[in-house]
Amino acid sequence: MYQCLHTLNFSFKNYAFPTEWKNGYITPIHKDLKNDCIDNLRPITQTDVHSKVSEGFMYDRLHIQIIDKLNPHQYNHSKLIHALSDLGVNHHDIYRVAEFLRQRTQCTRDKNIVSNLLSISNGTPQGTKLACLLFIVLVDKILKSFYEKFHNETNTMKAFVDDMCVAEVVKYGCLPI
Repeated sequence: MYQCLHTLNFSFKNYAFPTEWKNGYITPIHKDLKNDCIDNLRPITQTDVHSKVSEGFMYDRLHIQIIDKLNPHQYNHSKLIHALSDLGVNHHDIYRVAEFLRQRTQCTRDKNIVSNLLSISNGTPQGTKLACLLFIVLVDKILKSFYEKFHNETNTMKAFVDDMCVAEVVKYGCLPI
């Protein structure tokens, strides 16, 4: 227990994220009952428990700094760093996020079969605590530009962002009586 706390404190103080915490083990999970197609798999990344604890601290620190600055009408590496900076995130926290994303590796694991670890150079591992928050940060600027362009007294803009759709404008008109 003491070693874990020491490592976490060292990690935060020195903007370090131990290499073994950066390994992601992807488990392919079927999105629905159809398990006959590879396109129907969702990659869920499992990471080291210490990584999850550290991510939890980073998530809390980032969330409190940016939640009031993100587009309120949505739910749900270098560009990300610039986006965090534009939102006014503390530079120490930005360094920690950059280190969390730098030199990550992942492999696929299904039952007892594990592929070789490969380096990943972009994105955040799906299934990690920070992935959703960092994704929202990346698309926030896009959503704000849509909102500024299309929102008015007669158009109410709401957005749901996932890996298939960024935004859709729906105009509601008066129905004939």
